[in-house]
Amino acid sequence: MQAVRFHEHGDPDVLRLDEVDAPEPGPGQVRVRVGATSFNGVDANIRAGRMQGPIPVTLPHTPASTSPAPSTPSATGSRAARSATAWWASCR
Repeated sequence: MQAVRFHEHGDPDVLRLDEVDAPEPGPGQVRVRVGATSFNGVDANIRAGRMQGPIPVTLPHTPASTSPAPSTPSATGSRAARSATAWWASCR
């Protein structure tokens, strides 16, 4: 799959489109298909280095999604959102 990421902090020119492996959901998790997204102030601060975390970073941090590959069948097609406050723990 493709992901917008950066491998160093800086101006917008550090953003690049990378090919990455699609994650497999673990127990109690789902893989989501991003349907829409934005690039907001939190994303700009992370990219600029004002908020530090592990690099590379995959953006954005607030996509709107549906779940095509759930670990539980009842989650298929459910809408999902991601919390911007947990970016440092999950964006690699």
